Amino acid sequence: MNLPAAQARLRQSGWPFWCWAAVLLGLPFSNPLVSVGLLAASGLWLLEGGFAPKWERLRQRPAAWVFLGLFGLHLLGMAHTEDLAYGLADLRKKLPLLAFPLILGSLPPLDGRRVRALLWLFLATLWASMGIGLAHLLGWFGLGYRDIREISPFVSHIRLALMLVLGMAVAAELLHWHPRRGWARWLAAATLLAAPAYLLAARSHTGLVVLGLVAPLWGALALRRRPGRLWLAPPLAFGALLLALAAGVWREWRPFAQPILPSPGELESRTQNGRPYLHDPDNLQIENGHPVGLFLCPPELRAAWQARSATPYDSIAPVLIRYLSSKGERKDSAAVARLAPAELRGIERGQTNHRFPPGGSPRAMLYDLLWQWQIYRAGDAPNGHSLTQRLVYWQAALAVLRQDPWLGVGTGDVKLAFERHYLQTPTGLLPEFQHRAHNQWLTFAVALGLPGALLCLLALLLPPFLEGAWRDRLWLAAFAISALSFFNEDTLETQAGVTFFAFFYTFFLWNRFPAPES
Repeated sequence: MNLPAAQARLRQSGWPFWCWAAVLLGLPFSNPLVSVGLLAASGLWLLEGGFAPKWERLRQRPAAWVFLGLFGLHLLGMAHTEDLAYGLADLRKKLPLLAFPLILGSLPPLDGRRVRALLWLFLATLWASMGIGLAHLLGWFGLGYRDIREISPFVSHIRLALMLVLGMAVAAELLHWHPRRGWARWLAAATLLAAPAYLLAARSHTGLVVLGLVAPLWGALALRRRPGRLWLAPPLAFGALLLALAAGVWREWRPFAQPILPSPGELESRTQNGRPYLHDPDNLQIENGHPVGLFLCPPELRAAWQARSATPYDSIAPVLIRYLSSKGERKDSAAVARLAPAELRGIERGQTNHRFPPGGSPRAMLYDLLWQWQIYRAGDAPNGHSLTQRLVYWQAALAVLRQDPWLGVGTGDVKLAFERHYLQTPTGLLPEFQHRAHNQWLTFAVALGLPGALLCLLALLLPPFLEGAWRDRLWLAAFAISALSFFNEDTLETQAGVTFFAFFYTFFLWNRFPAPES
């Protein structure tokens, strides 16, 4: 076998395109397919040889070496790790931080046609993911959901939300690339409408917040070369959105801050049927200004609910009590009898407030976050509540960090350090909710110390300046989306998260978009 000839044919085969296509297909659907794409790319990169030109490209691209420092820092963090098995598993999970910069940084950029094909493929996978989610939401093909997160069955709903936000940026760029091609223009425009609608239907707090922060930045960059001061429109729109959000927060918070509390003399002692009411003034939960812990008659609730619904009372009681409280009703048989059939169906689906039917809306999501904060302040445990659980996780991370702020606990001991903290410090979290920081910036500091976290930040911020990519809208969108997710998630601690970040960061760093088609 003529090895040089075989290697030459391999170099001309265009294998990077097919490997990156497998990665993009796998991101929203299959972690094994992502692994296949990355392993194939690594193997073919070695098999094709040509290491002299690869080394020369890497030598001329200092950004690759700086970004590789992110993996190198975690490798150094193994030096003071107790749990070597967990540390090695963590490094294996972070291999995309090593592989993508080495491969993409040593290869010539793809031609514009193949870049466009990959991005259209990415949008196609997102449309397929949205279609599957819609089928779950509407109950098509026998599908359904009990938890809204189940509408994304193949990948975390948060990861999918981040991909959808990036997909919107890609679609906006493709509108520039295909100004005269009808089908492409319509498909890109449809993505810009469908993706935010899906985020609303999926009640994706993370996706909507990231979209609200990234869209004005992207818009300002897109308009910066237009005549006049048109580039100011997105930041001004963002400012108006913030003012509207502040007004909405105040309007929704007022019933929590100023609840409708009856005086002791107004507390009726019995229902219309003569059964005694329970009054728990120590229960500070509020729904639309009405206290949840007053005017409660569990025997009547149970009998009346079981007479009208096949859903077991014990599984629905907290939802039913909150729903009746939101209407200002007593929690008794008379209130259940007044519920319309549509209200019964809503309660069975988990609707806790008569103002917000199932399906999600911005106001409903805002109310839910404020409700979580209110009951947390009232002393309830944060179990199962995304916002207040994160507050506890961040407090735990800061407590762990204070014990070793300079070197951190080591790459492999992050999980162990949190387990020790939860054993020593009462948090109210049940064992199944006792997780890590859910904040990648804090995780950097916990594992590597404050100096290590600063070096991680530099490894992320310096490459675009070395390559001039900070002016590229899609690189900036991909980085901003990931960096914002770092505040809310341990993005680099899952295969889907680290692959999403490492691939798009390095792909856009060395594969710039071609000029619009004429």
